[in-house]
Formats: sequence, structure tokens, C-alpha cells
Amino acid sequence: MKNILVLGDSHSKVFENKNIKKYNFTVVSSVGASAQGLLNIKSKTNSLKNILDFFKNTNKNFDTVVLYFGEVDCNATIWYYKEKYNQTLDESVTRTISNYNTFIQRYIKTKFVKSNIILFSPTLPTVQDGYTNKGKLRKHIDVPLKERTDLTLKFEKYLSNLEFPLLSINDILLDRNTGVIDRRYVHNPADHHLKSSTAFNLWINKLNSIFDN
Repeated sequence: MKNILVLGDSHSKVFENKNIKKYNFTVVSSVGASAQGLLNIKSKTNSLKNILDFFKNTNKNFDTVVLYFGEVDCNATIWYYKEKYNQTLDESVTRTISNYNTFIQRYIKTKFVKSNIILFSPTLPTVQDGYTNKGKLRKHIDVPLKERTDLTLKFEKYLSNLEFPLLSINDILLDRNTGVIDRRYVHNPADHHLKSSTAFNLWINKLNSIFDN
């Protein structure tokens, strides 16, 4: 059995209490955490503090660490900072990826060899056009679903240029005809999460694809 540590935003909660025969998951999740904010010890989500506190207090050994951040960025913070700092979209994405990579180099790569650090791409946005998300920052972001989807796929390409293994389920979620998420995977048009059981099963299949080889 592999002991897998999952660090992420609320989407990582799909792994909580979901240990199976092959994998034992430990989850450290920070609701609303962005990849961009992972260097800020005083962030409102306490994401960095939560992670550092966990490492300080745990005595458990892990085979692999999964990093599951980016959905908040692709649907809120990148758009927010683009306007706030009058940046292009590419500049905002580059800034976010730079912060994310610095976090990994500084706090994760010092504890795990790079082959045991797995990045999960943020999943395609599920909140449909015309629906307002209730998040503090999200409710101010009015960007069409297609643009949010394109940004998520762009973000994934940036992640693929980092030195760590990258897994994504977006190849399954994407409707090639519409260019956005297949409606079969949208269980609530106002919720930015996939159905928990669906997400869990899709990610397990992806993990199996690398660990079974």
C-alpha cells in the first residue's frame, strides 16, 4: 500500500476518508487556497501555515505527495490580479506558476524526491454561465465559461513545463464539440466542484496509470 499525502484546496477533499486497498491517503486541505498564495504565510486561507504545521507535527512517512492547487486561480485570482495590476493574462498566469514552483522548491522538494512529487491539474470549470458563485472573490468575477476553460487548459500546459509528473482528468471531462466541460459531469451548474465520487474514481484511474507501470 502506498501512503500518499495530498495537499490542496477544497477539491482535494475527495480523498478524505477514502483509503482503498492500494492507497492510504492523508489530506491537508485549505478551502479557497490558491497556487499564487502558497508563499504567503499570512494568507486568509492559512494554506502555507497549515502545510508547515502539518510537516512539523507529523511523524508519518509518505511515499508520494500530490499537490492539487490551481482551480481557485483559474476561476478567480488570476482574473482578479490581471485587472488589479493591469497585466495580460499570460503575465498573470506566469506570476502564479512562478509562486507555485517556488513553493514546491522551497517546501516540498526538500522533503520528497521530484519523481515522488505529483501535480494534479485543476479540473475544468463547472459553474455555468449565468450562475453566480458565492465565494468572496469569485462573485466579483464575471468571465464566460469558455474563457475560464481555456485558461485552465493554458494553466495545465504551464504546469507540464515544470520538472514534476503531471496528471490531469481534463482529457476525459472536455467536450470536444463545445470546448467546455461535458454536461454529464456537471451535477450542479452553480457548484465549482465535480461530484465527489466521480472525481475520486477518475483520479484513482490516473494514479493507477502511473503506479501500475
